[in-house]
Amino acid sequence: MVAISVRIGTRKSIMALAQTGDIARRLLTAAPELDVEIAKFETTGDETSKLLVPGGKTRPGP
Repeated sequence: MVAISVRIGTRKSIMALAQTGDIARRLLTAAPELDVEIAKFETTGDETSKLLVPGGKTRPGP
C-alpha cells in the first residue's frame, strides 16, 4: 500500500492553527493511513498591516 501524504498550509495565528489542527484530526480519524503535515507560513500582510480598531473605519452617510 502506498502512503498518501497531505500537507495543510496555514497561517501561524492561534485561530488558524486551531482550525487546521481540527481538520488534521478529522482527516486522520477518517483515514488513519494518511501522513498529515501542517505547514505554517506568514504572509506579508501579517508582518506589515494592523487591524483597524473598532469604529476606526467610517461609512458614508445616509
